[in-house]
Amino acid sequence: DSILKITLWGDHALDFNIDNIYDPEAGNLIVCLIVGCTPREDMKDNGKTALTGSPACAYYFNPNITEARPFYNRFKNVPIYIQRPLEEETGSLVQEISLPEKTIAALDQIDPFNEEEPGPFKCAVTIVSITNATSWWYMSCRACKKKAEQQINSTYKCPRCQSTNTVPRYLLSFIGRDDTGDAKFFAYDDEASKMIQKDCDTLVNPLAPRDVLPRPLENIINKKFVLSVNLTDDSCKGNSFNLLYASQTRTPVIQIDNDSSKETSQ
Repeated sequence: DSILKITLWGDHALDFNIDNIYDPEAGNLIVCLIVGCTPREDMKDNGKTALTGSPACAYYFNPNITEARPFYNRFKNVPIYIQRPLEEETGSLVQEISLPEKTIAALDQIDPFNEEEPGPFKCAVTIVSITNATSWWYMSCRACKKKAEQQINSTYKCPRCQSTNTVPRYLLSFIGRDDTGDAKFFAYDDEASKMIQKDCDTLVNPLAPRDVLPRPLENIINKKFVLSVNLTDDSCKGNSFNLLYASQTRTPVIQIDNDSSKETSQ
């Protein structure tokens, strides 16, 4: 038996629902036919083959096709229990979304050292530009996420743990705008991949000019996002904020561990 990781993005992920066809007590089999995905090497999982969704992606539950019959026959009398998020975990995410809403001008007036108003805060902005067009990714240590240093032989090595097992990660800097002004936001790998809806390793092309943004990055420009942001020590010097999570239209808001994000910036 083999396991294949499949990543769906945007509406495809939101609409993926088995509540009306799955009985958790009976453990009935669900066969899923997925088309329109792109195969790739999952750099975060030792280069294993994975699939990532595309705009043309589609999926069908329990299809009546010849290729599905071996699965129906094999598991006809075998319960299949699907591991799903606990209700209390889902509930905790909803509570995290209830944050004080601020405009950019209001965020700029907050003292990051004021413990009475520590954040995070919610802010709705339109992305108007990506400021680090030539350095939107970095090669990182797969284990500790610290930036790896390029060696003479063009390989990369982690200065902390000396590992040569590396993977590209996002380090995205962009300008967001609302009716009150502009501000600079920083999005690390987990947050940026949810905004761009592509994993970083699928966009890194060593042969492409460094000053040309890949199309998926260009696509987030002029799009409106609701951001959860945290103030940084540099916020008092100029309006710049660390991104904790983001949502665009129907994209779900997912809490990100800010401590791990800070680790990548060291």
